[in-house]
Amino acid sequence: MKTEMIEVGKIVNTRGVKGEVKVLPWADEPGFFGKLRSVAVLGENGKPDVFYNIETARVFKNCALLMLSGVDDVVAAQALKGKTLYISKTDLPELPGGSYYVRDIIGLTVATAGGEELGVVEDVFQTGAHDLYFIRKPDGSELYLPAVKEFVKEIDMARRRICVELPEGL
Repeated sequence: MKTEMIEVGKIVNTRGVKGEVKVLPWADEPGFFGKLRSVAVLGENGKPDVFYNIETARVFKNCALLMLSGVDDVVAAQALKGKTLYISKTDLPELPGGSYYVRDIIGLTVATAGGEELGVVEDVFQTGAHDLYFIRKPDGSELYLPAVKEFVKEIDMARRRICVELPEGL
């Protein structure tokens, strides 16, 4: 059985001399890494090449600082700079009800409560204030919809649909 690997962040720098790495997380919270036991770096074949146990994880500004097993000095940490970190899809922490991973939103069909199909979510941009759904309409044009309760009325993962109420002018 093939295990799907999910990108969770990128090592952007080292910190200190004991091998700590600074990770730009691809999650809402850098504290996400504190819920994980290990991360992987993929090899050239696209399969996990090296797994690292997370010995410590802490938040620093908008990043996570990790101590990884076997990375004991700044030289070893420097060798990982620029590497993308992955976890198995089965290792994703459970989200509270009504919360979804961005990867699960991409590909959902967007429709109005009246049943008019508006298109498919192709990307989700995180703007700081709220997420913004990038929707490709059937005619190829684009629609950007703020992912706020005022407009997004229901996300039905079983039917792979998002029910929306469009604001005036869209």
